[in-house]
Amino acid sequence: MSTKTMLSVSSNRSVITIRPFKSPDDIHYIEQWVGVEADACLASMYESVELADFVESLMILNNNEPMFQADLCKAPFDEISAAFTSQPGDYTLRLLMPFQTDNKLFHRGLLHILNYGFASKHATRILVPVYESNKVLNRWFRQAGCTMAAGFTYKQLFGLYILTRTSFQMLDQYQT
Repeated sequence: MSTKTMLSVSSNRSVITIRPFKSPDDIHYIEQWVGVEADACLASMYESVELADFVESLMILNNNEPMFQADLCKAPFDEISAAFTSQPGDYTLRLLMPFQTDNKLFHRGLLHILNYGFASKHATRILVPVYESNKVLNRWFRQAGCTMAAGFTYKQLFGLYILTRTSFQMLDQYQT
């Protein structure tokens, strides 16, 4: 898989970039963030994602240092579709990030990956499952005015936020 930078944005102190996840090179970041050593299963999972045409594993970096990992998947191919009816143009976004993170940089990186989904993938909505215990993401999506999917009961431990292209454009204009 190509390791070229796919999208970048800079400010006076940082450059946030998105690039494809590199297996096995990026596995050690995942191990650090989740606190578990990866086995062959994790490496083979990321290698299979590289071959799929419906999901993309990406690294979001700040000045070439990984901030978090994101999977952007066509919604019908995500397990979410077992409990939530998706629409054409829906994508899911799943995030893996370190326990401790710079909130301001994380927010910029999150806006960046959402922009990538809407601009490059032509998503009409991005569905984001967020664990109840993830206070940072829950606060961010609530403050961003995202809709929480009503009656979503696939797994009791997380909610499903829905962000439309229109609401993202308004959010992106407000944030910049």
